[in-house]
Amino acid sequence: MEKFKKQVLEYLTKVSEHLYQDESGNYMKIIVDGEKVKLLKKIRGKYELRNYNYESTANAKCVISHDLFLIPRYRGVKYHSVRQNKWRKSEIENILTSINI
Repeated sequence: MEKFKKQVLEYLTKVSEHLYQDESGNYMKIIVDGEKVKLLKKIRGKYELRNYNYESTANAKCVISHDLFLIPRYRGVKYHSVRQNKWRKSEIENILTSINI
């Protein structure tokens, strides 16, 4: 069981290196801090940073991938990876500051 948890954390760490944006210009960012995973996402018109419970998904990378990237497509939101330039990094920092992180 610990092996699967390690694999999932490695996958989430790799995914967290990227910044994602939908067609409306809203960002999604995965933040991994040790074994804690947080998801920065615009929900109901404002950005929120929520804990992401990856342990409840039976430690399957494909389930997490579907939850983060495939399922939102069915709700009309499609995220794609965007380049993290200096301006976008400052935008994410401003968003995190505005929600008191």
